[in-house]
Amino acid sequence: GGGLWGRGGGEEEEGEAQVSSPPKSSIRTTSVTPPPRGMSTPPPSQPTVRAVAIFKVSVPGATSADKVLVVGNHRVIGEWQPSTAPVLSCTGNGDYEVTVSLPMDASTLEYKYVVVRSHGGAETECIWEDEVGNRRIVLGEASSGMLLEVPDGSFNANNHAGGVRLMLPVRELSRDEQLGATP
Repeated sequence: GGGLWGRGGGEEEEGEAQVSSPPKSSIRTTSVTPPPRGMSTPPPSQPTVRAVAIFKVSVPGATSADKVLVVGNHRVIGEWQPSTAPVLSCTGNGDYEVTVSLPMDASTLEYKYVVVRSHGGAETECIWEDEVGNRRIVLGEASSGMLLEVPDGSFNANNHAGGVRLMLPVRELSRDEQLGATP
């Protein structure tokens, strides 16, 4: 008797096969459906930081009230806006440095150093390097995942000490160094 499906004879088995078939196919289809665009996340092995750079410059005549900035063409160095650029710390004797994490989209950086000098109150003066062209770093595969030293010599002088130096892989930095803390 095949009264269950409203069909008679051999159609009953065929009807049962059709009833069990849709759940199997929907499970199979669901398991291979890629996530919607914009909702996928990069694999965990994909680094978000290309390299870490330590910018160094000497600013003769700078005072403790002066701020020294590295300002350039990428968001991590202010997009040419001193108000959003990283401030260097004085390490003594007019020498300044700052550590900046460079993201994967930072492949070529152009930048200058800027001294922001206070004249009392809210009045300030931005002194840009104007006697040298834009300083430039090209980050290739060799620099990926590395700590880079960028010894740029003196402010407003084209006397940097040999360009960018690869120091060590970023993963070997201590937690404090990665956070930009100074010893």
